[in-house]
Amino acid sequence: MSFSSNDESFDGKEKEILRFLKEEFRNALSMDSLDLLIAFVKKTKKKTFQYILWTDFICGNLRRSAINDINLSLNIKNRAIKCICYILAYSKDLVKSATLSTHVKSFISLSERIGEDLVAIINDVLKTLKNELDVDVICSLCQCLTIIITHANFEKISMDILVETFKSIIQIESVLDSQKIELSVAILISQYFMKETYFPHLRKILNNETFLNDLISKWKKSKGKLRIEYYNIFSLYCKFNPSQLLDIWNCFQNEMLADLSNPSFTEKASLFLENFSETMKKTDEDLVKQRICNILSNISTDVFDAFPRPKRVFVMTLLLGFASDVSSKQLRAASCRALGTLTLYQSIQEDLLFLKDVTDIVASCLSDKSNLVRSKAAWVLGNLGDSISYHQEKNSESNYQIMNEVCGQIIRLCLLGKTVFDSKIEDVDLPQLSSSLAFVNKNLEHGPFKTRWNAAKSCQNLFSNNNLVSNNYLKRDLLIISSSLQSCLFNCPNFKVKIQSCIALALLVKNNALNIEISQASLSSLKCDVTESETGDDYKSILIQEQPFVYTMSDRKAVIKNADMSEEMQQDAVDCATQAMEKYNIEKDIAAYIKREFDKKYNPTWHCVVGRNFGSYVTHETKVGIPN
Repeated sequence: MSFSSNDESFDGKEKEILRFLKEEFRNALSMDSLDLLIAFVKKTKKKTFQYILWTDFICGNLRRSAINDINLSLNIKNRAIKCICYILAYSKDLVKSATLSTHVKSFISLSERIGEDLVAIINDVLKTLKNELDVDVICSLCQCLTIIITHANFEKISMDILVETFKSIIQIESVLDSQKIELSVAILISQYFMKETYFPHLRKILNNETFLNDLISKWKKSKGKLRIEYYNIFSLYCKFNPSQLLDIWNCFQNEMLADLSNPSFTEKASLFLENFSETMKKTDEDLVKQRICNILSNISTDVFDAFPRPKRVFVMTLLLGFASDVSSKQLRAASCRALGTLTLYQSIQEDLLFLKDVTDIVASCLSDKSNLVRSKAAWVLGNLGDSISYHQEKNSESNYQIMNEVCGQIIRLCLLGKTVFDSKIEDVDLPQLSSSLAFVNKNLEHGPFKTRWNAAKSCQNLFSNNNLVSNNYLKRDLLIISSSLQSCLFNCPNFKVKIQSCIALALLVKNNALNIEISQASLSSLKCDVTESETGDDYKSILIQEQPFVYTMSDRKAVIKNADMSEEMQQDAVDCATQAMEKYNIEKDIAAYIKREFDKKYNPTWHCVVGRNFGSYVTHETKVGIPN
C-alpha cells in the first residue's frame, strides 16, 4: 500500500496512513514521506487530535533522526522540522504535554535556518487558517512562537517575516475576541519585548498609535493573570519607547494607585513603576518625572511598607536624585513633597540611614533659589522631626550617632524644640541651638510663607521649654527672634503665619524668665491664655479672654473679644477659624468653611464674614455684630 501527498482526500485512510508513516520513519527519513505527512496534517487538521499517540511518536522519531543522523541532508532536516511544526500547530493536546518545549528547543539548535523556517511555517499556517480560525490552534501557534523567540538566535532570520507573523497574530486576536488567545498573545508580546535585538525591527508596529491605544484599552479591561501579563508588557515597552512615556503615564496614573493597593497586582505594578522610573532617568521629560513623584506621594503607607526592601530602596534613591536635579525647580519641589510623605511611613522611619540621606538633601534645598522648593523642603524637615521623635521614644542607643546627625539638620528649622521639648539644659548643645535660632530668624524674616509658618512653629516648641527660654546664653538670640515674630504678626499678609507668630509670642510672654521686651502693641494683641488642646494633639489653642479695653483698629491689627458664647463654643470658634485659615487663603473660602463647620454643631443662626483686612463678624440671636 502506498500513499501520495497529491491525494485530494485522506478520509477513511487516516489510520492506514499513520501506520505507513510509522514504518517509513523507522527505516529512514525521506522527502516523499515528509511531504506526505505535511499534506496529511494540512488536510485532516483537527482529526489529527484523534491520533495524538501516533503524532507524538512521529514527533519523537523526527526529532531524533534530525538531530542524530549525521548523514541526513540539511534539506531533509529542515523538511522534518516543517512537519513537526505543522503537527504542533494543529495538535492542541500535544501543546499541553511536556514534549512541546523539548521538541521546539531541540529543533532550534539544528541549523541556522531552522528558526526562520519555523516562523515562516507558522506564518503559512496562519494564512491557511484565515477563513477557518480556531482558538486552540491559535493558542498553540502563539506558544510555539513564544518558545522560538525565547530560545532562537534571530541574527539570520528575516525580520520582515517576524513582523508579518506578529501582525497576523494581532489581527486574528481582534477577530476572535477570546481571553485565552488574548493571554497567549500578551505572553508572546512580552517575549518579543524582552529581546532587545528584535525590538528595533518592531518599531513600525510599536510606534503605531493605534497599537498602543489598543494595548492600554485591553489593560484597563483585563483581570487576573492577563492584567499581570500586561504589566510585564508595559514595563518593557517603557524601556524601549521613552518618547511615549507621557502618553502611557496619562493613561496609567489613576489605575496605578488601585493596583498598587491590590495584593494580586502589587508586585507587577511596582515592577512597572520601577522600569518606568528607570527609563525616566534617561529622558528629559520633566513633566513625566513630576507625575511619578506625585503618584509616589499618594501611595498608602500599607502598600509602601509592603514593598520588598529593594523596591523601597529604589523609590527613595530615585526621589533623592530628582531632589538634586538642578535643571527643574518643579521636579525638585515634587520630589521633596514625595520624600516628605514617605518619611512618615514606618518602613522608612525605621531606616535611619535613609532619614539621614533625606535630611542632607532636603537641607540643601532650603538654600534653593526657588521659593517653591524651599517651602517644600521646610515641610519635609517638619515630617522628619516627627520621625526623629519616633526614634527618641524607642531610645535606640545603637543609632545614637546617626540620629544626632539628623537632629543637627532638623533642629535648624521646622520642628525646632520638639526634639528638645522635654530636654534638660545640660542635654542640649547650646552653640548648635544658637546657630539654629539664627537660621530660624533668617527664615522668619525672608522666607516664603510656608517656611515662615514652620519657623514660627519651631519657636512655639522652643518657648515651651522653660529650661531653654530661661538660659542667659540664648538671650540675644531670643531678643532677635521675638522682634522677627512681632514683625510677622503685624506685617506678614499670610493668616497662618500671623496665627503661629501670635502663639509663639504668647508662649514667650508666659515663660519670659529673661524679661525679653515685647512691644505694648504686641502685648495688647496677645492677651490670651495658651493651653494644651483637650484632644491631646501637639499644637496649641488660643482661649479667648475678655479685654479690659478696646483700641481702635489703627492701633492694633486685630482684637480678640469675648462674645455671647459658652467657653466650649469659644474654643470651637477659635479652632474652626484656625483650621479654615490653614486650609484656605481666600476670604470667602475661609468664611464658607467656618459657617459650614459651625452649622454642623450649632444652630445655623451664626454668620461669618471675612473681610480684606481680616475683619470677621459673627452674628448671634441678639443680632449684634461682634468684631472678632
